Amino acid sequence: MSVYAHGGSFMFDDHVSNWSVVCPNLNFALVRAANLNTVLGIAEFTNGTTRIGKYPPMRTDFSTRYQMQGSKVLLRHIDLITDGAQSHVNGYVNFGNWPEQQYSVTSEVNFVRMRELFFEDATWRVNGEGTFRGTFKFWKNPGGDTGRELAGQFESEEAGLTLGKTEWRFPHLHGDLSWTASHFLVSHAESDLLGGSMRLSYGFPLGVRNSSTSFVADYEDVDLFQFTRQFGWTAL
Repeated sequence: MSVYAHGGSFMFDDHVSNWSVVCPNLNFALVRAANLNTVLGIAEFTNGTTRIGKYPPMRTDFSTRYQMQGSKVLLRHIDLITDGAQSHVNGYVNFGNWPEQQYSVTSEVNFVRMRELFFEDATWRVNGEGTFRGTFKFWKNPGGDTGRELAGQFESEEAGLTLGKTEWRFPHLHGDLSWTASHFLVSHAESDLLGGSMRLSYGFPLGVRNSSTSFVADYEDVDLFQFTRQFGWTAL
């Protein structure tokens, strides 16, 4: 048994979690491997669109190799290109317990584009590039609603943050983050800072009006001369 299809289109719209993907230019192949007693295939599309909640749409190119194992589709390898990121992914989708799915992700991320997409109203600016390694998963809670989480580790050779007219540089940045429907949290991050080192944590709730942001920072061996010049001070 085999199926080959070219030039198709597919759309997935999750009304519960409020995300969708439109897949034009879709090529698809499915072959039953009798000697392995399984079904194998490939799928790919270009110039697609991914939407997550209220955030701006992202251009998406996708290709994968997959295997069907009962109600699960095992995604052996995914090459995914979206606005601001290039990702290598593997994981599974369990159609027998929808929307259960989980992916291991390694992404090369452009900080400028990520800020434009997910924090477009923010007055601060970031620059630099980094790597993220972690997991992205969906599951069904006992009450019937859908849970989701992106969690893992990030690192960057040097990231920049601009606040007003002041730019801060963070060489050798690395840390952990968690992003769910209810919060965005950097549980810890470390980097060099002005001749010394810095440790910080940062987080805020999502979907809560007039909410507060938590930010805690510690530093040591920072050059006081460089530090005061960041604020335009000259007395120390």
